[in-house]
Amino acid sequence: MSLWELSNLGIEFAFIFIGSVFLGNYLDEKFLLAPWALLSCCALGFALAVYHIIHRSDEYQRKNKDKL
Repeated sequence: MSLWELSNLGIEFAFIFIGSVFLGNYLDEKFLLAPWALLSCCALGFALAVYHIIHRSDEYQRKNKDKL
């Protein structure tokens, strides 16, 4: 993984979080759960996005440990 791939983490975070917002909004409209599905999906999407950032940055750090 190069530094260029690591720089895309912000975009990946945004896509994960915005996707979870759209999913929560869809579930609210389909099952009339407002606002619970949206809030749940936002919390889950945020947690998943943070986990993704931690995992990718840890992977980058492990691969480039020898270069430091």
